Amino acid sequence: MKFSTTFVTCLALASGVKAAPVATQHNGSHGAPMSALAMSEVGDAVNDRPSWGSSNWSGGVLQGSHSRTVTGTFTIPNITMLYPGEPTNGTHSVAVWVGIDGTHGCDTLLQTGVDLTMEKGIPKFKAWFEWIPGPSTDFDHELELSVGDSVTMTVTAMSKTGGIAMVENNSKGTSVNHTFANETAELCLANADWIVERWTLSSTHEDDSGRSHRHSTQVSPVDFDTLTFTNASATTANGSSLDACNARTEAVDIYENVVKDNQSSSRVQMATTFDDSSITVSYVRGDHVKRSSDRDD
Repeated sequence: MKFSTTFVTCLALASGVKAAPVATQHNGSHGAPMSALAMSEVGDAVNDRPSWGSSNWSGGVLQGSHSRTVTGTFTIPNITMLYPGEPTNGTHSVAVWVGIDGTHGCDTLLQTGVDLTMEKGIPKFKAWFEWIPGPSTDFDHELELSVGDSVTMTVTAMSKTGGIAMVENNSKGTSVNHTFANETAELCLANADWIVERWTLSSTHEDDSGRSHRHSTQVSPVDFDTLTFTNASATTANGSSLDACNARTEAVDIYENVVKDNQSSSRVQMATTFDDSSITVSYVRGDHVKRSSDRDD
């Protein structure tokens, strides 16, 4: 079991200052949702829908969906180091997942997904589940995953304190699942999420005096080019199906902080677009840079 926790700042866009979604993850936990701050003039609305900036989430959030089941399918992409010549002796990764809640004031998060990881230059893919504020955990039986496999992720909330997480490899006809029961943290059953995440690795150590110290580091992402959630939908308690491209679904883009010539800026690193029932997350490089010196903790 993996077991540390992190807190990550998210950024709200000028088109109505909102608290952006957060969660962190792996070899620890996706962590607590968020400490939010305002950022003016960052990004525009995507496809005439609200758009947010975040330090770690990119994808879609369907607000007010009262979801009981959330599902989405993606194809495992080729992954590479983000930048040519980057050292290969560390871990580079993103997490691809679907979930219920975790934002808009609903801190508890039921989620399941797959890590896309380059570890010492070797690609690895691992399925996991989590009920935040608890830790992320690998499934009991490892699901074999390869580049090009079609993978469906589904979470179902049976109640506010119990549910099911499932990951299916459609290409190989295999699946894994986990049942949650009697969780102490209750879901709101309010929002549905389809997310590519830059997760944060946390570790705790003791100094010579026995005092505990926690250190958190956001893991460098892998380059996956584009990743599309297809057949992305949410189902309500009365059985109604909501398309992920519902007008209420909000776009979330990842911004990375950059400093150049002693000026602090925020640049789009992962951008979200919508088409029919699909959500696509892509890398954006270079010229999408906005000043962020007016941010306020």
